[in-house]
Amino acid sequence: MGPGPGPGVNGPGPTPEQQKCLQEFTSYRTEVEKRAKAAEAESHKKPTREKMCELITGYATAEFKWMKFIEANMSKCGIPPQVAEQIKTVHVRTAETKKKLCAPGPAQATGPATPSLSDALGASLQPDEDQEKKKRKVGGTMDTLTGPVLTR
Repeated sequence: MGPGPGPGVNGPGPTPEQQKCLQEFTSYRTEVEKRAKAAEAESHKKPTREKMCELITGYATAEFKWMKFIEANMSKCGIPPQVAEQIKTVHVRTAETKKKLCAPGPAQATGPATPSLSDALGASLQPDEDQEKKKRKVGGTMDTLTGPVLTR
């Protein structure tokens, strides 16, 4: 029996720097996968648009960080350029999805607000203090706590 396959058989194993790169690469990928699973799980529950926007934004942020790590460390970590291109392509699609999902919908449109019934009629729900003061006169023989009895 000969030696089994392992790091020392076909040449030197990964350097400590490459091992560190692999750990960081894996942690970024794990974060992206975790956020993708969370968004997928939530999508089965028929969430609000705002909730899905929040989840896809978190996913896009994690994916962007992963992509930037790969771009910055391709040669140092020995990451093939195809991997970087593949992740960029996926991130472009993610950004497009986020833009569509997080865009204001009909209920969120930022146009002029629809006037309420009191606005349309020119009425206010709150009494005007100046008008109230003009209606009643303070003082007099026939006043009670709530105003003159004879004017009711």
